[in-house]
Amino acid sequence: VWLDLASSLTRECLRSDEVFRRDDTENDPLLDRAACRKLGLRSIVIVILYRHGTAAGLLKLVSSRPHAFGEREVAVAQLMAGLVGSPLIRAIHEKSEKLASLAFFAAGVAHEIRNPLTAIKARLFTHQKRFVTGSPEAEDTIFISEEIGRLERIVGEFLQFARPSDPLLAPVSPEELLCEVRELLAPQLAKSSIVLTLTDAVSTPVRADRQQIKQVLINLVRNAAESIGHDGRVTLRARQRRVGFGGQVG
Repeated sequence: VWLDLASSLTRECLRSDEVFRRDDTENDPLLDRAACRKLGLRSIVIVILYRHGTAAGLLKLVSSRPHAFGEREVAVAQLMAGLVGSPLIRAIHEKSEKLASLAFFAAGVAHEIRNPLTAIKARLFTHQKRFVTGSPEAEDTIFISEEIGRLERIVGEFLQFARPSDPLLAPVSPEELLCEVRELLAPQLAKSSIVLTLTDAVSTPVRADRQQIKQVLINLVRNAAESIGHDGRVTLRARQRRVGFGGQVG
């Protein structure tokens, strides 16, 4: 179960290298009490899982009763963490290696698909010149070309997923980035009567990989448009404020 404590107090538990324990969530101002109430959580204990002396995971115990975990239960949890931590994390590591091998194999298959697509597209371009504009044959070639383009995009997106590149961090203006996304996608969304607007965009630069963050924004806008379907509005914003993160405010 993901609570606010997963991004703040859990990190604090790893940093302090100690058992995290809360006997009553109702009396703890640091916890997301509304979320705890919704899930019926009153007591929480978090124990660190170690692998080769390094923190590699967490064992979380929760209860609907306050003061459910005493010293005995905490000791048992620590014992459990020692017993299950090493084989569990080893299994996760082995699974990640298998997934990496599968991604490498799938990337090779995707490349093999891309090559004939390129050849088909070249031949199709040659045949398009032979047909009269507006004829059924010309319309068919346009349809085929669009479908080839769609397949190429799918293959390209899969290759990008299978072999993600390391981010190239550099100063990026949020305003410029959102302007590019709007100019790129606004005409497409307009076909479905969806208006893509940009408001409240700050120009203060952030360090990011321009192409990767742009792809994230494009995916978000497309998902929003698909959820709307027809006749709607998607608004892009870039705001700046001070927030707490990792014990610091920035």
